[in-house]
Amino acid sequence: MVVAELRASQARAMAERRAAVAHGVRFPPGAGVYQVVVREGSRLLVSRDRPLPAGVRITYARFGGAVPDEALFHGRSLFGAPSGGGTVTLAAGRMRLCVRLLPATGRIRVTTIGCP
Repeated sequence: MVVAELRASQARAMAERRAAVAHGVRFPPGAGVYQVVVREGSRLLVSRDRPLPAGVRITYARFGGAVPDEALFHGRSLFGAPSGGGTVTLAAGRMRLCVRLLPATGRIRVTTIGCP
């Protein structure tokens, strides 16, 4: 779900090509939901909340850019590169899953190894 939402945000930013507008996903640590957002300057619009499966929580989120818990894609990038790379860790009990966003390309990797 998270990977699909990141890719959809990236695609929306690339389709719009508006330099002042960023599409992305906000991951509030400790929450059982993430938010699909649109940021225009300092103004934030939460377009929808997405609940995680029962028992799953966001335990870590750190991305480059002005707001560390937001993975944002700007329209000024031709290839859909994010404002900065980073990681979000999802946990359920002892199981941890890391979703990593690579800074230069916007590629997304999912792993269970080395999760913060």
